[in-house]
Amino acid sequence: MKVLPAEQIRELKAGYDNEACVWFLVNLQYRIIAFNKKAAENSISLHRKEITAGSSILDYARDTKNRVDSEFIRCFGKSATGKKVEQTQKIIYNSATITTKAVYTPVYLDKEVAGISIVVEDITAGS
Repeated sequence: MKVLPAEQIRELKAGYDNEACVWFLVNLQYRIIAFNKKAAENSISLHRKEITAGSSILDYARDTKNRVDSEFIRCFGKSATGKKVEQTQKIIYNSATITTKAVYTPVYLDKEVAGISIVVEDITAGS
């Protein structure tokens, strides 16, 4: 398993930390490597738990009323093969229902996919 260097992780995180979208960097075993401030805020407001590096991103995909984990795994898997994947879907949480656009982008180390950068934007009408 390739491990992304700390400097590369910091550079990716810095690019998203002040954005209105949610951003995660996830390794190929679905473990969260890094995330931005919006992801931390949404974790509390939508999942009612604090997000931590090392936790499984699948715990958050499964923590929805409409269980979006199978679609997440499909998009993640395609991205792990080197493809950029875009997906729009409705997510039903206990406290809200939102429509999102997610972009899964492979992150490379030595010409091999070492992780997936996931950007999620709330595109709910009127948001």
